[in-house]
Amino acid sequence: MRILTYTILRLVLFFGAFAALYYGLGWNVWLCAAIALVLAFALTYLFFNRLRVTATRDLAGKLSGGAAKKQRTTLADRDAAAEDRD
Repeated sequence: MRILTYTILRLVLFFGAFAALYYGLGWNVWLCAAIALVLAFALTYLFFNRLRVTATRDLAGKLSGGAAKKQRTTLADRDAAAEDRD
């Protein structure tokens, strides 16, 4: 859930900065996108460090398959226990 929160926060910052630069100042689309990207990165890196670290840990846990491995082990254990009972 924290991964989604962090992603939405970064997208809101990006599109907010993009809209402010594009509609407010009337700059080129590519220039606005590049500056908005740098701004969103910098703001989330400086002010939302704890959320970033937590989201990174959650994502690493999901990618390493911690929960999936645990579930597979449990299914294998139940299967082995069922075979032993027979």
